[in-house]
Amino acid sequence: MRITLATLLLLLTTATTAQATSTIGQLATSTHAACKTGHLYLQAQSAAGEPSYTVPTYGALVTSWSQTPLGGEGSERLVVVRPATTAGQYTVVAMSPEENVTGSATQIFPVHIAVQSGDLLGLDPVSGSFSCEFPGTNAGSIGDLVDLTTGNPQVGETLMPGLSRTEEPGERLNVTATVEPDADHDGYGDSTEDACPTDPSTRAACPIPLIIGTPAVGQTLQGTLGGLPENPSYAWLRCSGAAASCYAIPGETGLIYRITSIDIGHTLRLRQTASNEQDTQITESAPTAPVSFATTAAVTPQLSSFTQSAARWREGVALAHYSRKTKPPPIGTTFRFVLNLPSTVTMVFSQKASGRLLGGKCVAPTKHNEHKHTCARTVNAGELRLAAHVGHSTVTFQGRLSSSRKLSPGRYTVTISAGSSGRSSAPKSLSFTILAH
Repeated sequence: MRITLATLLLLLTTATTAQATSTIGQLATSTHAACKTGHLYLQAQSAAGEPSYTVPTYGALVTSWSQTPLGGEGSERLVVVRPATTAGQYTVVAMSPEENVTGSATQIFPVHIAVQSGDLLGLDPVSGSFSCEFPGTNAGSIGDLVDLTTGNPQVGETLMPGLSRTEEPGERLNVTATVEPDADHDGYGDSTEDACPTDPSTRAACPIPLIIGTPAVGQTLQGTLGGLPENPSYAWLRCSGAAASCYAIPGETGLIYRITSIDIGHTLRLRQTASNEQDTQITESAPTAPVSFATTAAVTPQLSSFTQSAARWREGVALAHYSRKTKPPPIGTTFRFVLNLPSTVTMVFSQKASGRLLGGKCVAPTKHNEHKHTCARTVNAGELRLAAHVGHSTVTFQGRLSSSRKLSPGRYTVTISAGSSGRSSAPKSLSFTILAH
């Protein structure tokens, strides 16, 4: 699967945390009043400090509703109404199927009702007698429960103020509803109706994160978000070549991972953990191909951590020697560096020397330009070429470039670079002084 940079940026910038599912309304705990058939009960106003029966701002769907008959028996429907422009008028926007209620236990009925912010819960007692209302904590408040004599309410019907209407101060409606957001606008609740409860972007299985990049030492892998997970966290995993066993790489918890020599022969995965109040789910990317030097032909060498054991040292007679030992010799210095892949390392030694300014350039002094202004020029004193392996490397150096050539005592700069397959690393430099033996 090819993912463009634009797609990647879209995935990164559209990942948001969805709002939580909520329950609105309240259930009765003791019998108070029986519902009357031919009436519609609305919780048009909630007293201060009591549960709200109004759909919140992020509400998009009612996915279930509950009622506690408290020993009664009959049938009823959940009704959702929307306040009309004219005060005191309500338009019926949805009704659940008729449900039978009996006994004393709370009964839960799954539904799928589209709602919007500000809609109100109501109950339509179709038949029988069961607990429909109960006293709230603020019995002195006015305008809580509205009793409308409607006969048989229909979706789209606007209930007019001329109908029989009484306000029951401090009364509460015996009903609750589960309200869910629909962040991806697929028409299904993000928490219980989408197949992946931690990701509102799909009704299918939770999407897995993807890895973009070449599994080669020194390369950078980019992880992408799997869908639009809620509260995501990440971990890079180093796995066996067959991806049969994996373990988390310490400290690698972002979406970017730089491959090192330790990964050679291993595959890599990206683990994504997402959670909300409903569930926690872990998904993992497919494994990369095993990290191998076979894929590094087009990889740019990277040389880092270039240091030396001594900046002032005595010249010696030994030739430069490449090894993995880190103990510096008593004479000379030890250069250390780190490579991301096998490379040819070039070390260029240079010195500052006096010169004469001629034609805008600093050239070697001669009898013909001795009257020109003095300047400082850089003189190439020689170079070394060494084959180096991946990882930490050392070069012990006592001032000799070959068996017949050595650097004279003085101050020098060494510039090092690594080359492989026609590509070169950025150069790095150090200065040192050679003392007479």
